[in-house]
Amino acid sequence: MIASFEDMQLLVPRGKYSFNVYNNYLKLHGKTHDYKVLFKDVNRAFLLPKPDGVHMIYIVSLKNPLRQGQTTHNHLVLQFKKERTEKISLNLSQEEIKDKYGDELTQELEGPLYDVLSRLFKTMIKVSIVIPSGFKSDKGTDAVKCSVRAQDGFLYPLNKSFLFIHKPVYYI
Repeated sequence: MIASFEDMQLLVPRGKYSFNVYNNYLKLHGKTHDYKVLFKDVNRAFLLPKPDGVHMIYIVSLKNPLRQGQTTHNHLVLQFKKERTEKISLNLSQEEIKDKYGDELTQELEGPLYDVLSRLFKTMIKVSIVIPSGFKSDKGTDAVKCSVRAQDGFLYPLNKSFLFIHKPVYYI
């Protein structure tokens, strides 16, 4: 295990999970379900500020969806407060970090949780993280409140695509 995060709030699939990061996969351990996400199964990642101004949303899109009974989840949706800070030490020696990841990672990562998670995932999964840019609503947020069928959520206009969150997550 390289790093561990406790009490991570997931919106999809719902619940609190602990994240254990290994060399080539991520293990999610919750009260009722455990998941294993291989890094090669990750398509893209998104880091989005929620319009309430308090939370950040981190979305991981998967090639092979997670199964929970008959339900499949194509995206992991994490929510955490902007001011939550985290300090983690990687369970790797300085030489291993230098050999595998170059100057992109350090022995200790400290800062806002969304920043620490982004640096770790970007380096280990080798996927770019999409953030909203260029669009502001009349209220000054990066998203527009809308609904898909009966579900309320937020639509994020990104540079080349649209992303609807909460349930279900749509990437257009």
